[in-house]
Amino acid sequence: PTVAIQYFDTNQSTFNNSRSYDNLIGLTLENSHHNNFTLSNFTTNTRGITLTDSANNTFHTNYIQDNTQNGTMVLNSTQNLFYNNYFKGNGLPAYEDEDSLNDYNTTYNCSISGTNIIGGSCQGGNFWSGFTTTDSDGDGIGETPYNVTPFNNSSDSLPLTQTISCGTITSNTKLIDG
Repeated sequence: PTVAIQYFDTNQSTFNNSRSYDNLIGLTLENSHHNNFTLSNFTTNTRGITLTDSANNTFHTNYIQDNTQNGTMVLNSTQNLFYNNYFKGNGLPAYEDEDSLNDYNTTYNCSISGTNIIGGSCQGGNFWSGFTTTDSDGDGIGETPYNVTPFNNSSDSLPLTQTISCGTITSNTKLIDG
């Protein structure tokens, strides 16, 4: 199919466990408001999610990965919330035009029951593969915001990070002065 999932003029609905693979667009949402998309997978499409003329929608705990052009493409849409999503391997993780301004993190919270999308204990923003930041306090939230697009001020100020443990390094090397 060209577009796997399409919603036009859809309001105040909840969508869970959607799957979209190998399409031109995984999900199109147009002129739709106050919807909630969770636990879904938008993978190997040209574009994962496209929003047009839509506001106040929430996208959380979704896998948006390996889409060749964009993970998300947001056009003339504002006040949408994206958090606890997994962006990996997309041509461009997220794109917004100059008429859009959206939120890419929720309130910092380390009191959640369960884990965030990458197994950490705190919620905030999204996981952006390939993005490097420091996590000086070890809470799994990066200190440097992820800039979503160059056209406006949309950014993820609480990007999720993964801690890599290398274990303990021991050495029994004998130094020889010679």
